[in-house]
Amino acid sequence: MNLIDLSEQEPHKSEPRRQPTPAGAIPSCPKCGRPMALRTAKTGKNAGKQFWGCTGYPDCKEVVRV
Repeated sequence: MNLIDLSEQEPHKSEPRRQPTPAGAIPSCPKCGRPMALRTAKTGKNAGKQFWGCTGYPDCKEVVRV
């Protein structure tokens, strides 16, 4: 039986790796550079979940999952 060392495998390619945001730090929008705001989805399948939304909305609709 062969055991696979998962630490040596490459990360899944379909989703980019996100660097963790230091506690208390406000990330910048990856699309336009404006600060992001921590928001909570009110409706839909993600209702109740938090995400970072660009403060430039509606001009910039970029979001980043927490």
